[in-house]
Amino acid sequence: MFSLKNKKHYSLFFNKTGSVLNEEFHRIKSNIEFASFKGNYHSIAITSPQEKEGKTTIISHLALTLAQEGKKVLLIDANFAKPEISKQFDIPLEVGLSNVLIGQKKLRDVINVTEYKGLDVLAAGPLSKQLVELVQSADMDHVLNEAKKKYDYILVDTQAVLISQVARVITNKCDATVLVTRKSKTDVSLINEAKKLLESYNVNLIGLIFNDKNYSLLNLFKSQKSYSLANLFRRS
Repeated sequence: MFSLKNKKHYSLFFNKTGSVLNEEFHRIKSNIEFASFKGNYHSIAITSPQEKEGKTTIISHLALTLAQEGKKVLLIDANFAKPEISKQFDIPLEVGLSNVLIGQKKLRDVINVTEYKGLDVLAAGPLSKQLVELVQSADMDHVLNEAKKKYDYILVDTQAVLISQVARVITNKCDATVLVTRKSKTDVSLINEAKKLLESYNVNLIGLIFNDKNYSLLNLFKSQKSYSLANLFRRS
């Protein structure tokens, strides 16, 4: 259910600069922009090895940060099983990406304009038994390519890659992928397993964000075979 607390937090985050949280997301944004410029990346998936690692919170703040600096951003909720993005931004769940993929709707007709200038949201839409086939189809490529004509960045929230084939396929469809893990929750073996699984799907993994770390953010994005370590805010 949509929370007024979320709305207040996002409004403060979007309209106020200079906080520690703003600064840390600006560092992440700068790293992603640098990688995107070098690789010409426009569609970026944010995923995690397993659930409850903070990827939806991270992608929401990242989308707001990009929009805050004048970028046109489409935030796609592709977590069909648990569409948290739609809840975060009070977007209706009934119509969205899945409706476009099955040909019921045009992309332009299901995009939701938010109160944050520059940020639009595409809901996940209804669950379908043919989800894997739908996201594997050329229709998913068409959605991303159409979005690239209008937006500077397309950020895609997915399910955890170790539990969802749909998530693996979507990360393959995107230009680049960032993996989110959480301190005290994600075992190193799971990170390695997720990395190997993504590589088997030919996913372009450009970064790794360690969530809930107790020290400042490190800006070490991909350099050949090394992966970035970005430490996000500590939760209270």
